[in-house]
Amino acid sequence: MALGVIVKELFESLAKKPATIKYPFEKVPVAERFRGRIHFDSKKCIGCSKCSIVCPAKAIEMVPDEKHTEVDFAGRKMARQRIPRCDLLVCIRCELCAEACPTKAIELTNKFSGCSGKREMFVTVE
Repeated sequence: MALGVIVKELFESLAKKPATIKYPFEKVPVAERFRGRIHFDSKKCIGCSKCSIVCPAKAIEMVPDEKHTEVDFAGRKMARQRIPRCDLLVCIRCELCAEACPTKAIELTNKFSGCSGKREMFVTVE
């Protein structure tokens, strides 16, 4: 009797579509408010370091901006001295950095961050 149940289950399973998704060839649907890869907008970032101050995981550190990029803030131009660098292996995707940013230069996208075992994997202002 058990053999009949197994054969029945086998034929039913053959008629169904697979339960898995062939990622990365098929895109995985994500929720609208999914917190994924961090995006820094260099045109908006003024280097105020509020993002690194509020980060509970201490994943964001301010590093010198060798280019001293000129940015617009409140109608005036200023030379940015520092830029944020985020360690993606430490980041907990809490989005506090994006909330603290006065120029809205940081946002969490709905793209997957990927994975890596390398400590050198950073996101900097682009």
